[in-house]
Amino acid sequence: MANKVISEYTALPDGFETTGRVVMNFETARQMVAKLEGDSHRIKVLEWAEEAYHKFLKEN
Repeated sequence: MANKVISEYTALPDGFETTGRVVMNFETARQMVAKLEGDSHRIKVLEWAEEAYHKFLKEN
């Protein structure tokens, strides 16, 4: 993947989320990570997180 260069910064409009927290399902997250990074360690972390999530649902 080619390096991108930031050409300018602009102010965010009021009300935009700025914490960096993004909520999505595991499959979407896997697809995004695969597209951006290829087969990275983040894919494995997502697999572990999904396993823990399903285990939590079964126990509660």
